[in-house]
Amino acid sequence: MERVLAHFEGLSQQFLGYELPHVLLLHANELNADVLPALVDMLRARMYTFVSLDDAPEDPAYQLPEAPAARALSWLHRWMLAKSLPMQQEPTEPPFVRELFNAARR
Repeated sequence: MERVLAHFEGLSQQFLGYELPHVLLLHANELNADVLPALVDMLRARMYTFVSLDDAPEDPAYQLPEAPAARALSWLHRWMLAKSLPMQQEPTEPPFVRELFNAARR
């Protein structure tokens, strides 16, 4: 998650010139429940503050035109695509995570 946060912090700075109030989507499952305290600690260590889902979209960036997407994309990527800018590759999971996932699917 730290690599993902760093990626989107940088992308926000690069594209918008400031750090956007990001919306973090977490699915309700056992894994997220188990790691939520550590995730919140990491966010606080990175100086994140928490705002409501109603407040985050008040940022002017959320009014930018967006490109439609056939798969889940961040708002930053949708806005960049609408301006014909290329997407930047997001960090991927470590190989051991992919291996565990593939093993669980078998």
